[in-house]
Amino acid sequence: MIFRKILYVLSLSVLMPFPGAPADEVPRVVASILPVHSLVSGVMRGVGNPSLIVRGYGSPHTYRMRPSDAVKLHDADLVFWIGDTLESFLRKPLSSLPKPVRAVSLMETDGLTLLKNREGGLWEHHHPALRTEPAPLPGTRHGNFVSPIQKHPEETEQHATLAATETHQHLGYNPHIWLDPKNAKQLVKTIAHHLSEVDPVHGTRYEINASDLLQRMEDLAERLRKQLSGLTSVPYLVFHDAYPYLETRYGLQAVGTVTATPDRMPSARRIAELRSAIERLNIRCIFREPQFDAKVIEAALDDANITRPVTIRVLDPLGVGITPGPDLWFHVMENHARVMADCLGPTARSLSDLGCSAAEKRISAKISENFR
Repeated sequence: MIFRKILYVLSLSVLMPFPGAPADEVPRVVASILPVHSLVSGVMRGVGNPSLIVRGYGSPHTYRMRPSDAVKLHDADLVFWIGDTLESFLRKPLSSLPKPVRAVSLMETDGLTLLKNREGGLWEHHHPALRTEPAPLPGTRHGNFVSPIQKHPEETEQHATLAATETHQHLGYNPHIWLDPKNAKQLVKTIAHHLSEVDPVHGTRYEINASDLLQRMEDLAERLRKQLSGLTSVPYLVFHDAYPYLETRYGLQAVGTVTATPDRMPSARRIAELRSAIERLNIRCIFREPQFDAKVIEAALDDANITRPVTIRVLDPLGVGITPGPDLWFHVMENHARVMADCLGPTARSLSDLGCSAAEKRISAKISENFR
Protein backbone atom coordinates (compact mmCIF):
# COMPACT_ATOMS: atom_id res chain seq x y z
CA MET A 1 0.00 0.00 0.00
CA ILE A 2 2.77 2.42 0.95
CA PHE A 3 4.68 1.48 -2.21
CA ARG A 4 1.63 2.28 -4.36
CA LYS A 5 1.24 5.70 -2.73
CA ILE A 6 4.88 6.48 -3.45
CA LEU A 7 4.39 5.53 -7.11
CA TYR A 8 1.30 7.76 -7.32
CA VAL A 9 3.16 10.79 -5.93
CA LEU A 10 6.08 10.17 -8.29
CA SER A 11 3.74 9.95 -11.28
CA LEU A 12 2.19 13.32 -10.41
CA SER A 13 5.62 14.90 -10.15
CA VAL A 14 6.42 13.72 -13.67
CA LEU A 15 3.16 14.99 -15.15
CA MET A 16 3.23 18.40 -13.45
CA PRO A 17 5.78 20.97 -14.70
CA PHE A 18 8.31 22.31 -12.25
CA PRO A 19 7.59 25.79 -10.85
CA GLY A 20 8.87 28.42 -13.23
CA ALA A 21 9.22 26.04 -16.14
CA PRO A 22 8.94 27.68 -19.56
CA ALA A 23 5.46 26.20 -20.15
CA ASP A 24 4.17 28.14 -17.15
CA GLU A 25 6.00 31.38 -17.79
CA VAL A 26 4.71 34.46 -19.54
CA PRO A 27 7.44 36.63 -21.07
CA ARG A 28 8.26 39.83 -19.26
CA VAL A 29 7.45 42.46 -21.86
CA VAL A 30 8.06 46.21 -21.64
CA ALA A 31 6.56 48.88 -23.91
CA SER A 32 7.96 52.39 -24.13
CA ILE A 33 4.88 54.57 -24.72
CA LEU A 34 1.11 54.24 -24.46
CA PRO A 35 0.29 53.53 -28.14
CA VAL A 36 2.95 50.80 -28.29
CA HIS A 37 1.72 49.43 -24.96
CA SER A 38 -1.81 49.35 -26.37
CA LEU A 39 -0.85 47.33 -29.45
CA VAL A 40 1.28 44.93 -27.40
CA SER A 41 -1.55 44.56 -24.87
CA GLY A 42 -3.93 43.67 -27.67
CA VAL A 43 -1.64 40.95 -29.00
CA MET A 44 -1.02 39.61 -25.46
CA ARG A 45 -4.68 39.67 -24.42
CA GLY A 46 -5.47 36.56 -22.39
CA VAL A 47 -1.78 35.74 -21.88
CA GLY A 48 -0.22 38.57 -19.91
CA ASN A 49 0.16 42.32 -19.51
CA PRO A 50 3.15 44.35 -20.67
CA SER A 51 4.78 46.96 -18.45
CA LEU A 52 4.82 50.62 -19.48
CA ILE A 53 7.68 53.11 -19.21
CA VAL A 54 6.27 56.57 -20.07
CA ARG A 55 3.17 56.88 -17.92
CA GLY A 56 0.60 59.57 -17.20
CA TYR A 57 1.17 62.88 -18.93
CA GLY A 58 4.83 62.16 -19.60
CA SER A 59 6.22 62.91 -23.05
CA PRO A 60 8.90 60.77 -24.70
CA HIS A 61 10.49 64.02 -25.91
CA THR A 62 11.29 65.11 -22.35
CA TYR A 63 11.05 61.90 -20.26
CA ARG A 64 13.64 61.01 -17.63
CA MET A 65 14.10 57.42 -16.51
CA ARG A 66 13.10 56.43 -12.99
CA PRO A 67 14.81 53.69 -10.96
CA SER A 68 11.67 51.56 -11.35
CA ASP A 69 12.00 51.89 -15.13
CA ALA A 70 15.55 50.59 -14.99
CA VAL A 71 14.34 47.57 -13.01
CA LYS A 72 11.69 46.82 -15.64
CA LEU A 73 14.26 46.90 -18.42
CA HIS A 74 16.73 44.80 -16.43
CA ASP A 75 14.13 42.08 -15.85
CA ALA A 76 12.62 42.15 -19.34
CA ASP A 77 12.67 39.42 -21.94
CA LEU A 78 11.34 41.68 -24.68
CA VAL A 79 11.21 45.47 -25.08
CA PHE A 80 9.14 47.24 -27.72
CA TRP A 81 9.95 50.87 -28.51
CA ILE A 82 9.62 53.15 -31.52
CA GLY A 83 13.33 53.95 -31.66
CA ASP A 84 15.82 56.56 -30.58
CA THR A 85 14.27 59.12 -32.91
CA LEU A 86 11.45 59.32 -30.34
CA GLU A 87 12.56 57.71 -27.07
CA SER A 88 16.18 58.87 -27.06
CA PHE A 89 16.19 58.43 -23.27
CA LEU A 90 16.14 54.64 -23.81
CA ARG A 91 19.21 54.46 -26.02
CA LYS A 92 21.77 54.34 -23.22
CA PRO A 93 19.77 52.13 -20.80
CA LEU A 94 19.16 49.53 -23.51
CA SER A 95 22.82 49.53 -24.48
CA SER A 96 24.02 49.01 -20.90
CA LEU A 97 21.79 46.15 -19.77
CA PRO A 98 23.83 43.36 -18.13
CA LYS A 99 22.07 40.58 -20.05
CA PRO A 100 20.84 40.20 -23.64
CA VAL A 101 17.37 41.62 -24.12
CA ARG A 102 15.40 41.48 -27.34
CA ALA A 103 14.84 45.20 -27.92
CA VAL A 104 12.58 45.70 -30.94
CA SER A 105 12.62 49.11 -32.59
CA LEU A 106 9.29 49.36 -34.35
CA MET A 107 10.73 51.92 -36.78
CA GLU A 108 12.54 48.90 -38.25
CA THR A 109 9.27 47.16 -39.15
CA ASP A 110 9.10 45.95 -42.73
CA GLY A 111 6.45 47.52 -44.96
CA LEU A 112 6.07 50.81 -43.08
CA THR A 113 5.43 54.05 -44.88
CA LEU A 114 7.98 56.42 -43.36
CA LEU A 115 7.82 60.20 -43.74
CA LYS A 116 10.77 62.51 -43.40
CA ASN A 117 10.70 65.15 -40.70
CA ARG A 118 9.42 68.47 -41.99
CA GLU A 119 11.21 71.64 -41.07
CA GLY A 120 9.59 73.81 -38.44
CA GLY A 121 7.55 76.76 -39.65
CA LEU A 122 5.20 76.86 -42.60
CA TRP A 123 4.78 74.25 -45.34
CA GLU A 124 2.60 76.26 -47.70
CA HIS A 125 3.76 74.27 -50.74
CA HIS A 126 1.80 71.30 -49.36
CA HIS A 127 -1.48 73.21 -49.38
CA PRO A 128 -3.39 72.37 -52.59
CA ALA A 129 -4.52 75.95 -53.18
CA LEU A 130 -0.90 77.09 -53.08
CA ARG A 131 0.71 74.32 -55.17
CA THR A 132 2.21 75.29 -58.50
CA GLU A 133 2.76 71.68 -59.60
CA PRO A 134 0.67 68.51 -59.53
CA ALA A 135 0.42 66.64 -56.24
CA PRO A 136 2.79 63.62 -56.08
CA LEU A 137 1.48 60.19 -56.90
CA PRO A 138 1.28 57.76 -53.95
CA GLY A 139 4.49 55.85 -53.41
CA THR A 140 6.81 58.36 -55.10
CA ARG A 141 9.50 60.45 -53.52
CA HIS A 142 8.55 64.13 -53.30
CA GLY A 143 9.67 66.73 -50.80
CA ASN A 144 9.19 65.41 -47.28
CA PHE A 145 7.17 62.38 -48.36
CA VAL A 146 8.79 59.06 -49.20
CA SER A 147 7.67 55.65 -50.28
CA PRO A 148 7.89 52.68 -47.88
CA ILE A 149 11.47 51.70 -47.08
CA GLN A 150 12.38 48.32 -48.52
CA LYS A 151 14.98 46.25 -46.68
CA HIS A 152 17.29 43.67 -48.19
CA PRO A 153 16.93 40.12 -46.79
CA GLU A 154 20.19 40.35 -44.87
CA GLU A 155 19.01 43.61 -43.28
CA THR A 156 15.77 41.96 -42.19
CA GLU A 157 17.81 39.18 -40.61
CA GLN A 158 20.09 41.69 -38.93
CA HIS A 159 17.24 43.71 -37.43
CA ALA A 160 15.02 40.80 -36.39
CA THR A 161 16.58 40.83 -32.93
CA LEU A 162 17.88 44.16 -31.72
CA ALA A 163 19.80 43.61 -28.49
CA ALA A 164 20.95 46.71 -26.66
CA THR A 165 21.23 49.31 -29.42
CA GLU A 166 19.25 50.54 -32.39
CA THR A 167 20.70 51.43 -35.76
CA HIS A 168 20.45 55.05 -36.80
CA GLN A 169 19.01 54.23 -40.21
CA HIS A 170 15.79 56.11 -39.53
CA LEU A 171 17.11 59.29 -37.98
CA GLY A 172 15.49 62.13 -39.89
CA TYR A 173 12.16 60.32 -40.25
CA ASN A 174 9.09 61.28 -38.25
CA PRO A 175 8.59 58.69 -35.49
CA HIS A 176 4.80 59.03 -34.95
CA ILE A 177 4.23 55.99 -37.15
CA TRP A 178 1.26 54.57 -35.22
CA LEU A 179 -1.08 57.38 -36.37
CA ASP A 180 -1.42 55.72 -39.79
CA PRO A 181 -3.75 52.69 -39.46
CA LYS A 182 -1.89 50.93 -42.26
CA ASN A 183 1.38 51.33 -40.38
CA ALA A 184 -0.28 50.21 -37.15
CA LYS A 185 -1.30 46.96 -38.84
CA GLN A 186 2.33 46.31 -39.73
CA LEU A 187 3.33 47.00 -36.13
CA VAL A 188 0.82 44.44 -34.86
CA LYS A 189 2.27 41.80 -37.19
CA THR A 190 5.80 42.55 -35.99
CA ILE A 191 4.76 42.46 -32.33
CA ALA A 192 3.01 39.11 -32.78
CA HIS A 193 6.04 37.70 -34.60
CA HIS A 194 8.49 38.60 -31.83
CA LEU A 195 6.16 37.48 -29.04
CA SER A 196 5.68 34.12 -30.77
CA GLU A 197 9.43 33.66 -31.12
CA VAL A 198 10.11 34.49 -27.48
CA ASP A 199 7.06 32.57 -26.23
CA PRO A 200 6.13 29.82 -28.74
CA VAL A 201 3.89 28.14 -26.16
CA HIS A 202 1.37 30.96 -26.59
CA GLY A 203 2.14 31.57 -30.26
CA THR A 204 -1.30 30.52 -31.47
CA ARG A 205 -2.99 32.90 -29.06
CA TYR A 206 -0.78 35.79 -30.21
CA GLU A 207 -1.65 35.10 -33.84
CA ILE A 208 -5.39 34.92 -33.12
CA ASN A 209 -5.26 38.18 -31.17
CA ALA A 210 -3.28 39.85 -33.94
CA SER A 211 -5.81 38.71 -36.53
CA ASP A 212 -8.64 40.19 -34.47
CA LEU A 213 -6.76 43.49 -34.14
CA LEU A 214 -6.09 43.69 -37.86
CA GLN A 215 -9.78 43.32 -38.65
CA ARG A 216 -10.73 45.99 -36.10
CA MET A 217 -8.11 48.30 -37.61
CA GLU A 218 -9.45 47.72 -41.10
CA ASP A 219 -12.96 48.64 -39.96
CA LEU A 220 -11.71 51.72 -38.10
CA ALA A 221 -9.68 52.93 -41.08
CA GLU A 222 -12.80 52.96 -43.23
CA ARG A 223 -14.78 54.89 -40.59
CA LEU A 224 -11.99 57.46 -40.33
CA ARG A 225 -11.89 57.85 -44.10
CA LYS A 226 -15.58 58.71 -44.18
CA GLN A 227 -15.34 61.02 -41.18
CA LEU A 228 -12.36 63.00 -42.50
CA SER A 229 -13.20 63.00 -46.21
CA GLY A 230 -14.72 66.49 -46.19
CA LEU A 231 -11.72 68.16 -44.54
CA THR A 232 -9.05 67.66 -47.19
CA SER A 233 -8.98 71.31 -48.31
CA VAL A 234 -9.15 72.99 -44.88
CA PRO A 235 -5.77 74.37 -43.70
CA TYR A 236 -4.76 74.33 -40.04
CA LEU A 237 -1.70 74.68 -37.79
CA VAL A 238 -0.24 72.23 -35.25
CA PHE A 239 1.86 72.88 -32.16
CA HIS A 240 4.56 70.54 -33.42
CA ASP A 241 4.81 68.02 -36.23
CA ALA A 242 3.22 64.98 -34.56
CA TYR A 243 0.51 64.11 -37.08
CA PRO A 244 1.98 63.72 -40.61
CA TYR A 245 1.04 60.05 -40.88
CA LEU A 246 -2.62 60.76 -40.16
CA GLU A 247 -2.54 63.76 -42.48
CA THR A 248 -0.92 61.86 -45.34
CA ARG A 249 -3.18 58.82 -45.05
CA TYR A 250 -6.35 60.93 -45.15
CA GLY A 251 -5.21 63.91 -47.23
CA LEU A 252 -5.43 66.51 -44.44
CA GLN A 253 -3.83 69.94 -44.82
CA ALA A 254 -1.59 71.01 -41.95
CA VAL A 255 0.33 74.05 -43.20
CA GLY A 256 2.87 74.55 -40.42
CA THR A 257 3.94 74.25 -36.79
CA VAL A 258 4.01 76.69 -33.91
CA THR A 259 7.40 75.32 -32.81
CA ALA A 260 9.97 73.01 -34.39
CA THR A 261 10.68 71.24 -31.10
CA PRO A 262 8.11 70.87 -28.29
CA ASP A 263 10.43 72.09 -25.54
CA ARG A 264 11.33 75.42 -27.19
CA MET A 265 9.38 78.65 -27.48
CA PRO A 266 8.88 79.93 -31.04
CA SER A 267 11.16 82.74 -32.17
CA ALA A 268 9.91 86.24 -32.92
CA ARG A 269 10.29 85.50 -36.62
CA ARG A 270 8.20 82.33 -36.31
CA ILE A 271 5.50 84.22 -34.42
CA ALA A 272 5.32 86.80 -37.20
CA GLU A 273 5.05 84.03 -39.81
CA LEU A 274 2.24 82.35 -37.87
CA ARG A 275 0.23 85.54 -37.54
CA SER A 276 0.57 86.19 -41.25
CA ALA A 277 -0.40 82.61 -42.16
CA ILE A 278 -3.51 82.64 -39.98
CA GLU A 279 -4.80 85.70 -41.80
CA ARG A 280 -3.63 84.78 -45.29
CA LEU A 281 -4.73 81.12 -45.30
CA ASN A 282 -7.90 81.59 -43.25
CA ILE A 283 -6.69 79.28 -40.47
CA ARG A 284 -9.57 78.42 -38.16
CA CYS A 285 -7.91 75.77 -35.93
CA ILE A 286 -4.61 75.22 -34.14
CA PHE A 287 -4.04 71.79 -32.59
CA ARG A 288 -1.79 71.22 -29.59
CA GLU A 289 -0.83 68.24 -27.44
CA PRO A 290 -2.02 67.97 -23.82
CA GLN A 291 1.53 67.82 -22.42
CA PHE A 292 2.36 71.30 -23.69
CA ASP A 293 0.96 74.52 -22.27
CA ALA A 294 -1.46 76.58 -24.32
CA LYS A 295 0.43 79.67 -23.09
CA VAL A 296 2.99 79.09 -25.84
CA ILE A 297 0.28 79.56 -28.46
CA GLU A 298 -1.22 82.42 -26.48
CA ALA A 299 2.16 84.18 -26.50
CA ALA A 300 2.50 83.62 -30.23
CA LEU A 301 -0.91 85.10 -31.00
CA ASP A 302 -1.26 87.72 -28.26
CA ASP A 303 -2.24 91.12 -29.66
CA ALA A 304 -2.08 89.75 -33.18
CA ASN A 305 -3.96 91.73 -35.80
CA ILE A 306 -6.10 88.75 -36.78
CA THR A 307 -9.59 89.30 -38.17
CA ARG A 308 -10.69 85.65 -38.19
CA PRO A 309 -11.79 83.44 -35.27
CA VAL A 310 -9.23 80.76 -34.37
CA THR A 311 -9.97 77.82 -32.09
CA ILE A 312 -7.28 75.92 -30.18
CA ARG A 313 -8.00 72.23 -29.67
CA VAL A 314 -6.14 69.33 -28.09
CA LEU A 315 -5.03 66.35 -30.16
CA ASP A 316 -3.53 63.59 -28.04
CA PRO A 317 -1.28 61.30 -30.16
CA LEU A 318 -0.10 59.37 -27.08
CA GLY A 319 -3.47 58.88 -25.40
CA VAL A 320 -2.35 60.31 -22.06
CA GLY A 321 -5.94 60.91 -20.95
CA ILE A 322 -7.08 57.39 -21.83
CA THR A 323 -6.94 54.25 -19.69
CA PRO A 324 -3.96 52.14 -20.83
CA GLY A 325 -4.81 48.86 -22.50
CA PRO A 326 -5.75 47.13 -25.76
CA ASP A 327 -8.39 49.71 -26.71
CA LEU A 328 -6.28 52.83 -26.19
CA TRP A 329 -4.93 52.99 -29.76
CA PHE A 330 -8.47 52.80 -31.17
CA HIS A 331 -9.65 55.58 -28.86
CA VAL A 332 -6.67 57.75 -29.87
CA MET A 333 -7.53 57.44 -33.55
CA GLU A 334 -11.25 57.98 -33.01
CA ASN A 335 -10.58 61.05 -30.86
CA HIS A 336 -8.33 62.57 -33.51
CA ALA A 337 -11.02 62.21 -36.17
CA ARG A 338 -13.75 63.56 -33.88
CA VAL A 339 -11.77 66.61 -32.71
CA MET A 340 -10.62 67.48 -36.23
CA ALA A 341 -14.10 67.09 -37.69
CA ASP A 342 -15.57 69.23 -34.90
CA CYS A 343 -13.05 72.03 -35.41
CA LEU A 344 -12.48 71.95 -39.17
CA GLY A 345 -15.87 70.84 -40.41
CA PRO A 346 -18.50 73.16 -41.92
CA THR A 347 -20.70 72.86 -38.83
CA ALA A 348 -18.03 73.48 -36.18
CA ARG A 349 -19.60 73.63 -32.74
CA SER A 350 -19.23 76.24 -30.02
CA LEU A 351 -16.29 76.26 -27.63
CA SER A 352 -18.45 74.98 -24.79
CA ASP A 353 -19.74 72.10 -26.89
CA LEU A 354 -16.18 71.27 -27.91
CA GLY A 355 -15.05 70.97 -24.30
CA CYS A 356 -12.29 73.59 -24.56
CA SER A 357 -10.44 74.58 -21.41
CA ALA A 358 -10.91 78.00 -19.86
CA ALA A 359 -7.47 79.06 -21.10
CA GLU A 360 -8.29 78.01 -24.65
CA LYS A 361 -11.59 79.88 -24.51
CA ARG A 362 -9.76 83.03 -23.40
CA ILE A 363 -7.26 82.69 -26.24
CA SER A 364 -9.96 82.08 -28.83
CA ALA A 365 -12.01 84.99 -27.51
CA LYS A 366 -9.02 87.31 -27.74
CA ILE A 367 -8.17 86.19 -31.26
CA SER A 368 -11.80 86.55 -32.34
CA GLU A 369 -12.24 90.03 -30.87
CA ASN A 370 -11.63 91.90 -34.13
CA PHE A 371 -13.79 89.44 -36.04
CA ARG A 372 -16.81 90.35 -33.97
